[in-house]
Amino acid sequence: SIFANEGNLTLDAAGDILFDADGGDVVLLDGGTEFGRFEQNSNNFRIKSSASNADILLMGSDNGSAVTALTLDMSAAGAATFNSSARATKIGIGMNPTEMLDITSSSGDARIRLDAPSGSDTEIKFYNDGTSQYTVGHDDATDNFVIGTTNVDAPLVTVTKSGVLTANGGVVVDTMTLDTATLTATGNFTVDSGGDITLDAAGTDII
Repeated sequence: SIFANEGNLTLDAAGDILFDADGGDVVLLDGGTEFGRFEQNSNNFRIKSSASNADILLMGSDNGSAVTALTLDMSAAGAATFNSSARATKIGIGMNPTEMLDITSSSGDARIRLDAPSGSDTEIKFYNDGTSQYTVGHDDATDNFVIGTTNVDAPLVTVTKSGVLTANGGVVVDTMTLDTATLTATGNFTVDSGGDITLDAAGTDII
């Protein structure tokens, strides 16, 4: 059945307005041409843009100015573009272990920003099978960059803003290990200087 009206049509109800389509689709047309629809499909609610490459835009008013909060680009397989920030309690990208979070900049640098309030640490945690293995981040209390275990308060390596590196378990370079006050080489040890070599022992003995 068809209801024709040459002007505007207003539906005004003191209660709710219900659309009950046993076919499962509510179709939106302009001049007889479909541009979108609401669908019920296998108990899923689907919002569909019908025209080829026609985007879906979520819009609103920001202090009286119209803004497009979100654009779903159908010519790019539904790529989402947020006009402002996007917030989520958790972001998942799939179960395939070869998948990755890919951050690509079309021009200029690509950056990840972590911004915590004063008195708080910023951390990136690495897990294996749900167990925290390593943490990298900024320790607010010491103002150092830290590689640690469960958090930045359990440091393995720290780097100060002046460039001083501290490795709690020692430093290994090729066959040499520097740990506490001992430099150990598993093979021959060569000291080669283009200038002088100075050995300064405050205890007066060089053994």
